[in-house]
Amino acid sequence: MRHPNHTNSVSCAHRSRLTLARMAASLAAAASLLVASPGWGDRYDHDRNHHGGKGYFAIGWSALDLEPLNDALVAAGYPRFSEDFLSLGGGGYGVIGRFVIGGQGHGYLGEGRDATLGTQNYRSDLTAGMGFLDLGWVLWSGGRTTLTPLVGLGGGGISLDIEEVAAPTFGEALAVPGHRSGLSTGGFLIDLGADFDVLLGRDFEEHRGGFLLGVRAGWILAPIHGGWQLEGRDIVGGPDFGMTGPYVRVLLGGGGGR
Repeated sequence: MRHPNHTNSVSCAHRSRLTLARMAASLAAAASLLVASPGWGDRYDHDRNHHGGKGYFAIGWSALDLEPLNDALVAAGYPRFSEDFLSLGGGGYGVIGRFVIGGQGHGYLGEGRDATLGTQNYRSDLTAGMGFLDLGWVLWSGGRTTLTPLVGLGGGGISLDIEEVAAPTFGEALAVPGHRSGLSTGGFLIDLGADFDVLLGRDFEEHRGGFLLGVRAGWILAPIHGGWQLEGRDIVGGPDFGMTGPYVRVLLGGGGGR
């Protein structure tokens, strides 16, 4: 039976993520209504001959739905992982008229967990990574600011590493080699998001460029996900798990065009 305080903390965390998701959805809806309002379309200054590019480093918050995995870990005596991750990565894209094409990649870093099974102490770590080909459309541009909805098509994987804390002797490592286990899974991912950014700098005749500051928010979907592997070998009986969840990232970089 789970401790009531643990159940309450999980429930509170779940409500917090739902609140963040609802806030993001509300902001997206408000932005869409604002862009669609009369007069805003007239401020779009990207003509068919416009071209340029942007590159950025991204840092922010991401979440993954780990409930199936956490349930399996708890049943085996391991503690739960937090569903909140630090996201680090980067990307870039080119702009031709209103059409946008590019790519991005990110790593998810979470907190490790310690567990005691019998007389042995273990350390478990959970990390994830993903990459996408981005396709988008500049929905609105006003001077140096742009709003760009993007769809990313790609894939990702998540790794669960469980390692015995006490270092074995050479003889123990030969007698019982299983002192570390590396479990992993992955699959096809879809990133539904939008960028809002601004270029800070001066114009030079027909050229525009400068430092880029922006925000990207969205949701990762996992329509197709594979099975689990142990050190590269397929295993059965793992939790049905897909890398789904929201994210919000700050973008820092540069860009330009004409």
